[in-house]
Amino acid sequence: MARVRNLRLQDIPASAGWAFVPSVGILAKDLDTLGHDISNFHEPLKKSVQNVMIPSIRKNFDEGGRPPWPDLSPATMSIREIDGYPDPTPLVKTGLLRTEMGRWDIWRITETAASLQDIPQQVWYGKVHQAGYGGRGNTAIGDKYSIAVGTKDEDLDIQSIVAAARGSAAAGTGRPVAAIPQRQFVLFQDDDFDAIEEIFSHWLDEQIAKDWG
Repeated sequence: MARVRNLRLQDIPASAGWAFVPSVGILAKDLDTLGHDISNFHEPLKKSVQNVMIPSIRKNFDEGGRPPWPDLSPATMSIREIDGYPDPTPLVKTGLLRTEMGRWDIWRITETAASLQDIPQQVWYGKVHQAGYGGRGNTAIGDKYSIAVGTKDEDLDIQSIVAAARGSAAAGTGRPVAAIPQRQFVLFQDDDFDAIEEIFSHWLDEQIAKDWG
């Protein structure tokens, strides 16, 4: 099997504000192709996203993070129980975020790179959980609301944040909202590196076989 060199899996810079942090990318632009004139890596990049990254992201939700996410606070669990969602696993209250992050069409795949730079607007709150928030100062919530946040260590349910934002916007005042711990659901695992390299190695072997018979 051909050895893959210069294949890079890395975080890519995120834009300002509630950007998706970290944004991730698979870069094959400078891949060593053993002297073969190959410039289009769309096929192995697409397979890497579909067969490795998407299942890896789903597994993060199923296992409560890898490494494990901080547990839900008592305040959040109380809100969940009232709303009829007693499951203590973070970020899986309705399953919508897990579902949306399992779509391959949210990835941008070109001839030389695959990247996840943002997430669907209907699950914008995932950006807050992915990056975490320390609970200090004023911050934008979604596209429409801005609220004052507190310095508590409790992680209030994201829907409470939205409700507070809407109430503040209507009243013209700020309302304290607790800090939210970071729970990364998109990140490269060690096994992901190995699996993606294997996909590229097999694909490169196929290209060599086509050229050399």
